[in-house]
Amino acid sequence: SYEHKWLCCISPDGTSERIVPWDNSEEHLIDNIACWAPDNTLIRAFKVYSPHFGKGDKRLERLDLTTGNILWATHLSTTVTSLALVDNKYVAYALNDGHIGLVDVASGTILDELALVMDGVPTVAMSLAACNSQLAVGTIDARLLLFEVG
Repeated sequence: SYEHKWLCCISPDGTSERIVPWDNSEEHLIDNIACWAPDNTLIRAFKVYSPHFGKGDKRLERLDLTTGNILWATHLSTTVTSLALVDNKYVAYALNDGHIGLVDVASGTILDELALVMDGVPTVAMSLAACNSQLAVGTIDARLLLFEVG
């Protein structure tokens, strides 16, 4: 079973160490994705399992790796395909419905969310990578887009 998961650290010698529980006893988290954030935290995105197709809460959370506490949570309309930490202040996220967004790392406030349309054609971001304030977006139709954030 993949319930009651733990976030683990795997060292170069192959040993693993449990860091924090990923699920709690009330929610089973699926479609997980995460990226590093400042101050020993992670930003994670997931869907809460539901046996009913299309149901289940979708969230973005900041998880404190020292305490296991959730520092903030933001609800999303659908699942996330990729996350990237931008300029140590924002997290860019891509949704599987073709939207991309930007959330403030400190507060969890969604700063912007928009449909990704290039040359009048909708597309879906499948991968994100950031370097300082630059965001690279890889799309499902094989484009590589570069944005300046901030």
